[in-house]
Amino acid sequence: MTQAEWQGERLAPEQRLIVRFDAPDPLDERAHGFGDAFMAARFIPPLLAWAGQQRTQISFVVPPALMGLFAQSFPSAQLVTTTTAPSIRALDRWGYGMWHQCEQRLRLRPTWPYLVARAPWSFDPSYLHVGLCSHGGNEEHKRGWDATRSIHDPRLIEPLFRVPGVIWHWLEVEHAPPPLHVVDHRAALRSWTSTADLIAGLDAVITVDTAVAHLAGALGRPTWVLLRPPLPTGTRMTPAVTRDATYGDQRWNPIAICDGVIAQAPSRDPLYPTARLFHQPAPGDWAAVIDTVRHTLQEKLP
Repeated sequence: MTQAEWQGERLAPEQRLIVRFDAPDPLDERAHGFGDAFMAARFIPPLLAWAGQQRTQISFVVPPALMGLFAQSFPSAQLVTTTTAPSIRALDRWGYGMWHQCEQRLRLRPTWPYLVARAPWSFDPSYLHVGLCSHGGNEEHKRGWDATRSIHDPRLIEPLFRVPGVIWHWLEVEHAPPPLHVVDHRAALRSWTSTADLIAGLDAVITVDTAVAHLAGALGRPTWVLLRPPLPTGTRMTPAVTRDATYGDQRWNPIAICDGVIAQAPSRDPLYPTARLFHQPAPGDWAAVIDTVRHTLQEKLP
């Protein structure tokens, strides 16, 4: 039976709002990853508060891989997994595009951090401990979107290892072994909960645009995100442009559009207060990004 998409309207007492984190956002065909769930989870606390004021029933359908992290972060939320979700009645309302309605219709504003680590790792404080992630992890888009957001040549990140006083920690589990200069934690990272524990103990995270970036930002950790160039001012927005893997995800850089054309340069305000963005000066120029990050990191060291 088909359920109506929720548009931010007030629901009747017998209705239940079902917010799904186990399905892609219909407004963005690229939204298939865990990073999108971490990003949208910012609205769970204000949405719970709204539901309490409105006396609205609300449930969140969460992929099994995220259940542990979400349960410890949102203990008052009714969470069910994809496999244990109850049958949906006709009076229920889906919430695939929940974050859009929260922002535009309900005017809800999130606070940070909103994800919680259970047991943050501890490290030697005489060194700067930095997590590193150079690959995106969405298998569905390896030849397209992910192919250009990842740094495939390991030689490009080697200049980072020349910064003294830094111990590097590998935050990837699905790709090749880390470089020799990086501590390999793959055996310990068995879940997103354990990954959150590791990130919570780090001084900073340096990562490409992938789930690790959203997780670190949601945990409130200093996060440096390595991105493709933003769409330039004057670009006419078309479906082909929004799918163009040459440029970075627009969610990191909100843009102003007038008559279908980008009328204002992308904002430098990141999705997370503790994030800092490093863009390619030209498509594919990761070397310039790494050079800027290396110098910035050196300036922060005593």
